[in-house]
Amino acid sequence: MNQLRNIAKNTILAFALSIAFQVLLGNYVVDGSSMSPTLSTSQRVFVNKFVYLDPFKFNKKINILIIGGSQGADFLQNNLKNCMIKLSKNFEIYVNHQTSKKNYKNLETFYKENQIKFNLFDFEESLTELIKKTDLCITRSGASSLAELVYLNIPFITIPFPYAKDNHQFYNGIFYKNKNCCWLLEQKSIKNNEIFDLIMNITNDHQDVESKINQMQKISYQNTWNNINKKLLGIINEN
Repeated sequence: MNQLRNIAKNTILAFALSIAFQVLLGNYVVDGSSMSPTLSTSQRVFVNKFVYLDPFKFNKKINILIIGGSQGADFLQNNLKNCMIKLSKNFEIYVNHQTSKKNYKNLETFYKENQIKFNLFDFEESLTELIKKTDLCITRSGASSLAELVYLNIPFITIPFPYAKDNHQFYNGIFYKNKNCCWLLEQKSIKNNEIFDLIMNITNDHQDVESKINQMQKISYQNTWNNINKKLLGIINEN
């Protein structure tokens, strides 16, 4: 048993180090004489990739995802229209908007009349591919939706459904807000233009966005590590 535990520990450590090297370091081949006399052509060098990353910034084109789930979706389908109009005057936006069938025509007419590029989809479709292409998400605070956004490191504003049982959506949202992973607005206290003003602040405060993405990356890494650890320990205990 002790031997199996030692093997598992060494396996976990090796895996963790492998991930860390892949994330933090890049293996590059020197081409030309720009690094001579220290390095010459064809030699290999490890580089800290984070030193060379460009700071996060929103471009003039912003891909926005709006997801409401089945609870309280009407608020996100009807109360973001003025915000989208104002954003479209400042940016070239593309909106992927989750909607119910009853509200599909209403939103389709709205986006077309205001010449905003859009895609409408219902609650049965997979969100993963849309999330990956998203610059900023506006969402309720369902546990699975927030977990996926954090896992994929997508900046998001969460507006908890205020009538959820035991107010569980608020606690889902505040959990990530307290970890500096997102921005949270409470529906009952949202003022005119508050969502628009928040988005404009987000697009201008690149350091805040970077900070939240970094926090999400840490949580994603820790969750991956914990899942691997549990699986390996489970294998040990079975033996």
